[in-house]
Amino acid sequence: MEVEKVALVAVTANAAEKVTVKTGGKIKAAAGTKYLLQVINSDVSPENATVQRDGKDLQVFFEGSDKPDLTIQDFFAEGMDSQLYGVAEDGQLYAYVRTDGEGYYGPLLLNEGESAPIALGGDSLGDGAPYLASNFDETAGFVLWPWLLGLAGIGAATAAIIEHNRPDDHKTRTSPAPTNIKVIDDVGPIQGQLANGDVTDDARPTVTGSGMAGAVIRLYDNGTEIGSTQVGADGTWSFTPTADLPDGEHKFTVIQEVSGRKPSAPVDVLDFSVDTVPPADPVATIVGGVENGGDLYSPSNTPTLTGTGEPGDTIIIEFPTGEKVTTTVGPDGKWTANPPSQGLPEGPVDIIITERDPAGNETTVKLPAIVDTIAPDAPQVWLDPASDSGVKGDNITNDTKPKIVGKAEANSQVTVTIKETGEVIQVKADQNGDWSVMPTRVLPEGPIHIEAVATDAAGNTSQPGTLDLTIDTTPPNYHDLAITGVLDSVGEITGNIANGGETDDAHPVISGTGTRGEGKVIPSSREQVIQSLEGGILEQMNVREGDVVEAGQVLLKIDPTRAGASFRETESKVLALKGQLARLRSEAYGKPLSFPPDVQAVQRAAYARANAAEEKMESTRRESEYLIRNLVEQRDLSASRVDDYKSLLVESDRVRKMFYDQWYHLGKRTLLDVLIAENEYYSAQIAACDTYYNAKASDLRIRAETSGLMAWLAPGSEASAR
Repeated sequence: MEVEKVALVAVTANAAEKVTVKTGGKIKAAAGTKYLLQVINSDVSPENATVQRDGKDLQVFFEGSDKPDLTIQDFFAEGMDSQLYGVAEDGQLYAYVRTDGEGYYGPLLLNEGESAPIALGGDSLGDGAPYLASNFDETAGFVLWPWLLGLAGIGAATAAIIEHNRPDDHKTRTSPAPTNIKVIDDVGPIQGQLANGDVTDDARPTVTGSGMAGAVIRLYDNGTEIGSTQVGADGTWSFTPTADLPDGEHKFTVIQEVSGRKPSAPVDVLDFSVDTVPPADPVATIVGGVENGGDLYSPSNTPTLTGTGEPGDTIIIEFPTGEKVTTTVGPDGKWTANPPSQGLPEGPVDIIITERDPAGNETTVKLPAIVDTIAPDAPQVWLDPASDSGVKGDNITNDTKPKIVGKAEANSQVTVTIKETGEVIQVKADQNGDWSVMPTRVLPEGPIHIEAVATDAAGNTSQPGTLDLTIDTTPPNYHDLAITGVLDSVGEITGNIANGGETDDAHPVISGTGTRGEGKVIPSSREQVIQSLEGGILEQMNVREGDVVEAGQVLLKIDPTRAGASFRETESKVLALKGQLARLRSEAYGKPLSFPPDVQAVQRAAYARANAAEEKMESTRRESEYLIRNLVEQRDLSASRVDDYKSLLVESDRVRKMFYDQWYHLGKRTLLDVLIAENEYYSAQIAACDTYYNAKASDLRIRAETSGLMAWLAPGSEASAR
C-alpha cells in the first residue's frame, strides 16, 4: 500500500510554518508551538494514523507504513503541548484522539513504548480555514497569521481539558461522544441515508455510527430512549428500533457510555418525519378517449394520459409494452404524462398508474382501455324493398320519404346525409350491424344522392357509403306501351308465336316497350292460347297498373294493319273459287263463259293477294327484327351485368376475408356477419354464372334467328320468289 505523504504545520501565537517532512524525518518540538498534520496537495489531515512513545519523542506511522514516517522529538517533554491537530473534511479543526478506548480527549498520553491508533475526534476547536494548504507559501517560511492567536490559546483550553479529564481520586472522566452517525432508510422504493428534514416511509430506520469499542450507545427519539446497542471491536455500531415509529416528526439524539465514565453529552443526530400512509388512488384518463358503454376507448395507440393526485407526488405509468413514463403532480393537483414511444397493441389493454409520495409510499390502480385505431368499413346502403315501387332493385321509386336501410360495423353510429335536402340523420347500428332511417323532409323529383358514414366506439370514422336514387312521381304515358313479341321456349316448336297461334310454353316471355323501358309478362296458368293481331302491337291502352276493371270493359285496342292484310287475303281466295266455279259451269252446260261481276275482279284479287302476302312478309320481317333487337338488348344487358357481378365478386371476396379477420383476430364482427358475407359472396358467384349463361343463350338465339331470317330472304326462297 502506498504511504500517504504528509506535511507538518507548526503554529505559534503569531505565525505558522509548513514543513515538508521526508519519510523517517525528525523535527524538534518547541515550547508554545502546536503541530498540525496535513496531507500534501490537500487541505485536510489524514483520517487515521498510529503513534508510539519512544522516551520523550512521538513516532508517527501514517496509514500503510510499518516504520515511523515522522518523529517529533521532546513531544512529551515538560511544558510541551503533547497534542496533534488536524483539519477534517467538514473544514473544522480537531485534536487527534486515541480510538482504542484507552485514551480520552486530551493530550496523547502514552506509556513508554506504548502505541495506539489515533483519529480526529472530540468537539470542534474552531474553523480550520486559516490552516488550509492553499493559504501557505512554502517559499516564504514563516507567515504572520493574526487570527492564529485563537489557536495559540488552545493550549490553555487543552490544559483545562487535561486537568478536567486527568484521572485522580476525586473526578470521573466523561465518555467521548459518538461520531459518524447516519440514519438509513431501507424500506420502499426510496432508500438511502436521510438528511435533516427528510420524510421517510421506513418506520424502523437503521442508525449507524462510530464509537469506542465496548461502549454502550443509547438512542433517544424526541427525548425518550427507544433502545441501545454496543460498539463493536472495530469501533462501529448499528441500531434498528424494535417497534415502529409513529407517523409524524421525530428527533434522534445519541449518547455514548464508556464503562467507568460519565455518559457523553447528547449528540443531535437528525430531525425527520415518518409517513407510512399511502396516497389516495390516483385519477387518470386518456386525452381524446371516448367513454362508450362503460368502456374507455383510445383512438390512438400512443395515448396521452392525464389526471389528478396529491401535489408533489410522482406519477409512474407502466404500459402493456413494459415502457414506463414518469411525471409529477403540479401544485394544482393535476398532471399530464408524455405519450409512450412504443405503440400499444390493438384491443383491450391494462395501463398501470402508480402514485408515489415523497416518503416513498405508493398506491397503484389499473386503467383498462380498448385501443382501436382502425376505421370502420364504409356502410352498405340500399333502398328498402318496401319503399322501392315498380321494378325492385332499380332504385327508382315514387315514395318521396322512402325507407333507407343498410349494414355497418356492429353498434357503430351511422350518420346519413341527403344531399338534395341537406337533412342529416343519425342512427345506431344494432349488434348485427343493421340500421334504417326515414327522411323527415320530402325528397324532390329526380336524382337523389345519399351518403352514410359509420363512427365506431373509439371515434374512428369510415369512408362514406353511397346510394343514388331516382324519385319519379310522374305516371307513364300508356300511349307509349307496345308488345313487341311473345316468345315460346319450350318443346320442339320454339320461337316467336304468330298471331292466333298456339303454344305449349306455359310461361312464354312477352316483351314490349313503353315509357319506362321494356318489360316481360309470364303467364301463371298451365296453358295459354295467344291471339295477337298485327304482331300484338298496341294502338291504345285504356287502363293502368292497379286499376279495377269490369266485365266487358275495353282494355286496349290493337293496330288493324295485320288484321286488314288477313282479310284481303281471304277475300282473294273467295274470288278465285268463284272464278273456278263459273268456268266449270260453262264447260258443263256448254254455255259461254261468264264470270260473276266479283270474279271479274280476279286480277284485282290476285293483286290483293300479292299485296297481302307482301304485307305479311313485311310483318314477319318486323317480328324477326323485334325479336332480334330484344335478344340483342337482353344479351348486352346480361353481359353488362356479368361485368358488374365480377366487380361485386372481387368486393364481396374482400369483405368476407376482412370480416373473418375482424371476427377472428379483433372480435369486432360476429360469426353471423362472417356467414352473411360468405353467403353474399357465393350468391354473387351463382348470379354471375346464371347471368353469363343468359348472355350466351341470348347470343345463340340471335344467331339462330338471324340465320333463319337470312335463309328466308336468300335467292330462291319463298320470300325472294314473292
